[in-house]
Amino acid sequence: MPSPGTQSKEEVQEYYRTVGRFLELEIAGRRDSGYWQRRAREQPRPHVLELGAGTGRVTRLLAPLVESLVAVDLSPEMLGRARRNLDPLPSNVHLVLADMRELRFTCTFDLILAANDPFAHLSTGGERDQVLRHVARHLRPGGLFVLDAVWLTPSAREKARSPGGWRRSRSLGEPEDKLSVAEHWTMEREGLQARVEYEYREGDRVVGRAAFRPRLWTPEEVAGRFLAAGLRVRRILGGYDERPWDPSSASGLIVEGELDPEVAPEAAPPFHQSRS
Repeated sequence: MPSPGTQSKEEVQEYYRTVGRFLELEIAGRRDSGYWQRRAREQPRPHVLELGAGTGRVTRLLAPLVESLVAVDLSPEMLGRARRNLDPLPSNVHLVLADMRELRFTCTFDLILAANDPFAHLSTGGERDQVLRHVARHLRPGGLFVLDAVWLTPSAREKARSPGGWRRSRSLGEPEDKLSVAEHWTMEREGLQARVEYEYREGDRVVGRAAFRPRLWTPEEVAGRFLAAGLRVRRILGGYDERPWDPSSASGLIVEGELDPEVAPEAAPPFHQSRS
């Protein structure tokens, strides 16, 4: 039985079946391309593991820069969209339907990334620790792990904890699409568990509704869980422009980690190229 707040695999898959067609429009304007390209270029032609690949937006961006890219997602809906967006599928890209809580690759990677925070669906510390241990096992010495963590500013978090919650609306896609999304965030007075309700509209007509329960991060939790998994924080950033972390002005919470040399997790063998 899942613990309170935890989303089952089936709930997550159903959520992405509902929001898949809107999510592509929602993240299309995200200004993170340069950041991910810079990370991929830190090493010559790295082997990359992408957790929660979603629509394949970042996958497509990095494919020309890397030796190989294994893109993992729990949702058949999202992997289907990724396959269509990547058509024809580059020979160095492998799309894998899998739960990141159960990763068992027989190789290590130079770069492991979690864009658009797939950890948000992991509502217990035990689940987060489990995935971070998998990350440490699959990250080669000298490699880099990047967590693009779900984040609300202190003011938005306080509003979400108020009786009426925190609401925001924004347009999706091009103006002629007439698509918009309204979000309603609520949080308990204590803790980091949130609930978000989405209402998608085309003009005045409601065309979709969805909800999920993200668990937010704090820099302190990230550092502590990294350390417990055999990772250490390289730096914490406040946005894709690589601004220093400042909670009062941060537009995001981006954490870069590497293997802690004082801890030796059970490692997988070095990466070897194969085509499946």
